[in-house]
Amino acid sequence: MLTDIVVILEQLINPRLSITSLFSALFGVIAIIVGSIYVFRLPDTATTARKLVILLIIYGMLQLLHATAYFVTCVKTSIALFRGVKDLHQIAVGLLLAFVYMAISLISMVVGIFGFYKVVALASFVEYWDSTSALYCPRIVFYTSLIVFVFHIVLVMIRCCCFK
Repeated sequence: MLTDIVVILEQLINPRLSITSLFSALFGVIAIIVGSIYVFRLPDTATTARKLVILLIIYGMLQLLHATAYFVTCVKTSIALFRGVKDLHQIAVGLLLAFVYMAISLISMVVGIFGFYKVVALASFVEYWDSTSALYCPRIVFYTSLIVFVFHIVLVMIRCCCFK
């Protein structure tokens, strides 16, 4: 059984997953930057855009946490595997960190899918010019949200293919 746990932890250390984690962290930083720039610049009437900006900020923070958890899990798992199966404590810590990583992944996935739904629902009704409208959303906020959340869906599919 211990060997099966080690095999699962070895599968978690995958270079393709490292690349997707770096890209998700990059898009998380972009989401935080755009969200924090526009969170206070939106008119009070732009309720839909404000919700979208807050969702961008939350999503960005989750992606940074997700990437950090992945790399910490990889480091701890590598240490555990380097020391061998004899060091049960390191393997248990690596497994616990893997569970934390999976929990953050699930929460991040739900927030990303919800954000994708919000952007797609807003796509046909967005108002770019009338700042008094409740559906007003600056172009950069809308397009950044669209790109970030579409990229999120693509990353989820890539991660599912990478982690066998």
